[in-house]
Amino acid sequence: MPSSSTHAPTRDAAIAAQADALDAFTIDGIRHNVPFLAAVMQHKRWQAGKLSTAFIAEEYPQGFHPVAPEGETQHVMAAVAAAIDHVLASASAGFRASVGADGGARKCAA
Repeated sequence: MPSSSTHAPTRDAAIAAQADALDAFTIDGIRHNVPFLAAVMQHKRWQAGKLSTAFIAEEYPQGFHPVAPEGETQHVMAAVAAAIDHVLASASAGFRASVGADGGARKCAA
């Protein structure tokens, strides 16, 4: 599994940089805890460095539940997901059309 580390002149800047890096991180096909790690980076207690080995149990006693997007954010995310799906489906269809029945490449008109 890939890892992420950040460096900055101050703890606050390093936490902000790590939060940004986690928000940009994508992993397809497997389960991961990136949303949880991103939430921890935004947690005031974590940012203040007031930690203990019981941090997760104390701050997330009911477990971690990511915030679901609502309103305009939800609509924008749905539109972006639909656009990505359309582009990927179109690219896949184009690839299938360029491969012959025997698996060999066909000549495509330019």
